[in-house]
Amino acid sequence: MRSSEIRNVFLEFFRSREHVVVPGIPLVPPEDPTLLFTSAGMVPFKNFWAGNDQIPFVRAVSVQRCLRAGGKDSDLDNVGLDSRHHTFFEMLGNFSFGDYFKTEAIDFAWEFLMQRLRLPESKLWVSVYQDDGEAAGIWKKYVRPERIVKLGARDNFWGPAGETGVCGPCSEIYFDRGPGVGCGRPDCAPGCDCDRYLEFWNLVFPQFNKAADGTLLPLARRGVDTGMGLERISALCQEAPSNFETDLFQPIINRLVELTGRAYPGRGEEQAAFRAVADHVRALTFAIAENIMPANEGRGYVIRRILRRAVKFLRVLQVREPVLHRLVPEVVGLMKEAYPHLAEREKFTAATIAAEEERFLELLTEGRRIFRQLTVGVRGRTVPGRTVFQLYDTHGLPLETIREIAGEAKFSLDEAGFEAELENQRAASRQASAFEGVPDRTPLAGLSPTRFAGYDREILETLVGAVIPLPDGSSSLVLTETPFYPERGGQLGDRGEIGGEHFKFEVRETRVDEAGFIHHLGRFSSGRAEAGVSARAVVDRGHRRRTAANHTATHLLHAALREVLGDEVKQAGSLVADEYLRFDFTWNQELDRESLGRVEALVNQVIQADLSVFKEEQALADAVNDGAVALFTEKYGEKVRVVTMGDFSKEVCGGVHLENTGSLGLFVISATASVGKGIRRIEALVGAAAYRWLKERSDYLVELGRRLKIEPLSLAAELDRYDRERQESRVRLNAFFGAYLESEVGRLEASAVEVGGRRRPACSWTACAATAAARLRPCWWPAARPPRFSWA
Repeated sequence: MRSSEIRNVFLEFFRSREHVVVPGIPLVPPEDPTLLFTSAGMVPFKNFWAGNDQIPFVRAVSVQRCLRAGGKDSDLDNVGLDSRHHTFFEMLGNFSFGDYFKTEAIDFAWEFLMQRLRLPESKLWVSVYQDDGEAAGIWKKYVRPERIVKLGARDNFWGPAGETGVCGPCSEIYFDRGPGVGCGRPDCAPGCDCDRYLEFWNLVFPQFNKAADGTLLPLARRGVDTGMGLERISALCQEAPSNFETDLFQPIINRLVELTGRAYPGRGEEQAAFRAVADHVRALTFAIAENIMPANEGRGYVIRRILRRAVKFLRVLQVREPVLHRLVPEVVGLMKEAYPHLAEREKFTAATIAAEEERFLELLTEGRRIFRQLTVGVRGRTVPGRTVFQLYDTHGLPLETIREIAGEAKFSLDEAGFEAELENQRAASRQASAFEGVPDRTPLAGLSPTRFAGYDREILETLVGAVIPLPDGSSSLVLTETPFYPERGGQLGDRGEIGGEHFKFEVRETRVDEAGFIHHLGRFSSGRAEAGVSARAVVDRGHRRRTAANHTATHLLHAALREVLGDEVKQAGSLVADEYLRFDFTWNQELDRESLGRVEALVNQVIQADLSVFKEEQALADAVNDGAVALFTEKYGEKVRVVTMGDFSKEVCGGVHLENTGSLGLFVISATASVGKGIRRIEALVGAAAYRWLKERSDYLVELGRRLKIEPLSLAAELDRYDRERQESRVRLNAFFGAYLESEVGRLEASAVEVGGRRRPACSWTACAATAAARLRPCWWPAARPPRFSWA
């Protein structure tokens, strides 16, 4: 069975059992800064089990694209070295939230494996948590007792993600690949680290909430969270020796064989190289298609590491030129049916990888020089950990390459010191990735996430859910319901005021955390609030309106860029503030003045047309089919909010907007820049801010014209005239100096006398001649006849 069939059969099997098919979220989890990448199928649902708020469904099924590289879940260093680890993979999962539990989950799993995939029953084993007699008893309906293995918490108890939170036992299904694979020990069984028993489906049963004192409290909404890697189950269904011999990888490896002239699996390290490159190009294709660009920090740094690790393995295959980007069409061809956006981004993705490859290959040629430079002052023959980390982090050299260069120079590396520096960076990255505004969230225990009710209301009577003091003396107020829009999707949060009978609170910033609680950050101007009291929330209308204007203008700018430059333009980031807007987009070329002018004019035409800004809820699939632009960096539910402006712009968007385009008044592009390889940035202003910007520049030009006594519109022509005159004067002046210097040399020659057998001038340069010689020496001496005497 082909992998595409497995994917479809899985979804259809659970759809027929009343599961809602939920689209996968992007590789960067929207609105969850605690995670570097989406690393499991349960990520979109992580708050469904713990909360008491209403959820849109109680059964779900999904195919989630995942990336495990960087952070504690990273598999990067193992990829290629074994047969089962990957950076990018697809996770098949079925989920229950307060609905069915262990019995149905096990029944569903067994039915799917036997009736849909038709795996041999004699090859299947299961493991259960050692204290989970319930799961073991259910499995006895299908599996002989000797094939049910009880394991400890390390193998069969999931979570919590931190010190507290949702957790529960799990049960894993294994495939016995036979005694010819693995360690060969007679006691080998599921749980052994060898490759004989391949775990391919994990059934997790979230049923506890771990408290701070370690107590396991029962969840109000216990459920099921399963995960099965498409790559592993494809290997089993296709009877492949490993994941890399399945239809998900073989076309990529075959193309790599053509490009390198090496045979697969090859000798020594070559098999690992083929596998690592095939894996890594899949990860890069998906990541870059979602605008996760190679960079020196954060997620981009992980993508750069993956690419450079692939280039390092290409060197094992004797490749010394950019090749990785030539594998992108193979990945797109394999995956575009399930992920159509890959085909839309194919050219951009390949170009980005090619440029990054070239840059790294240039760096490798410089690696030895950089190493010598940084190790000049090293005492002994061991390179300090900090220096190794500098080579690795600042200069981008892989650790394996640093080892190789160090060995050539008879140096060893302080790898323990390097690991310490690396861990310091990881700790800083983890801290920076979390929502740090509210470090203590214990007052939120037992509360439901905040309900946002601010699309059509700027004033709301509500209740205070929690008051959280912050270290700097400010506070976070969490309301049960709020009209304040929190910062998300690039739009900054609302400001305003929250007041009650005995308090007044100035809201300076509004943020939302990963659990859905909206934090109103600011200070009490009088009194103090307590949880449970009534409050009146009032959004600053002027700030909201200016922000909404910039958000509406952002949509118009996006549409205009696609109209002028083409559909290759994709949003790569944005900032919508009350003062200005910033829009990042994919574009591999310079932006010429003519194109920018056309974009600006087009936006202003739409403003003059005064189109209505129409907002409605639609099913995501219907919205996309209707032509709405949806970003692959956002998380969407079954229903989405669609913002439409005539036939010009239609986007999936949860932000606030104006009622019509005419209210913008005026749009002007104030700045452009390149912010990374293949990423351009435009900053723009609307309304009064745009008018002020233009007025300042107009006044400046008028003042220049006044001083030069010409009309401002004649400034360019006047500058051209001045430049021509300056060039003509320079030519005349050089000609004069040349003629004068020639005559001066003749004068010095005529005055020369014999001194010690050598002719020397009897007089010196005049001041003017010295100036002429200094000015013209680079260009004059080669053409002039040399003086017939010695100056020394």
